[in-house]
Amino acid sequence: MKPVGNQAAYVLVDDDEDDRYLMRLAIQRLGRELPLHEFVNGKELLDYMTEDTNEKGAHGVYWLIVLDINMPILDGRETLIRLRENPRWRDVPVLMLSTSDDPRQIAELLQAGANAYYTKPSTFDEYEKLFRTTFDSWLFPKAMD
Repeated sequence: MKPVGNQAAYVLVDDDEDDRYLMRLAIQRLGRELPLHEFVNGKELLDYMTEDTNEKGAHGVYWLIVLDINMPILDGRETLIRLRENPRWRDVPVLMLSTSDDPRQIAELLQAGANAYYTKPSTFDEYEKLFRTTFDSWLFPKAMD
């Protein structure tokens, strides 16, 4: 299902099908009835966002982008930079997700405009907890107060 410009949506960008599958299951188990769209690299995401915001405008884009770092074609770092350079997408929350816990990489991505950085969970239960306790607060801030 494709996200709509003014409708809250989870957007998963990760080249690893297993990781996307675990994230998708975690979202489903939480009972979130939000659109969910998946991309395998940053180029696919940016192409879609360009198409979608050109068609509908960027006002009210209310997506949560969960962005992997190491991907082919266009990696997460470069995708983040391009998102932040575009005024239409500057405020869309982007949460970086990677297997690396390198403090230098984390600092660099936060400096580049990531809203947060998380190390990828290793189990389904950890993914579910991450979406329930952390990621939900980006889409449902009032419900988490």
